[in-house]
Amino acid sequence: MNFSEVEKARSLLRDYLSPTRLISAPSLSDLSGADVYLKLENENPTGSFKVRGALNALACRGRRGRLEGVVTSSTGNHGAGVAYAARQFNLPAAIFLPVNPIR
Repeated sequence: MNFSEVEKARSLLRDYLSPTRLISAPSLSDLSGADVYLKLENENPTGSFKVRGALNALACRGRRGRLEGVVTSSTGNHGAGVAYAARQFNLPAAIFLPVNPIR
């Protein structure tokens, strides 16, 4: 990925997500001797940064032709991001989760 592609993704994401809030982390700044900030990705609609990649991937793929839907496998945040992105693009989505039997 080059800088131009990053800028395209940033422009696209602006239509779907609010800017991610930064907060200062004084104790980490004191420990490191540098200004440290925390990027609060947990404030995104799905609670993680994964939604950014999912939105960008579906938008980029959609530019190459009509999508019928999306299928993925995930144990959590990735699946939530893909489900959210599919909903934004009005696409059906199937998210497969692994089965972990309790022993």
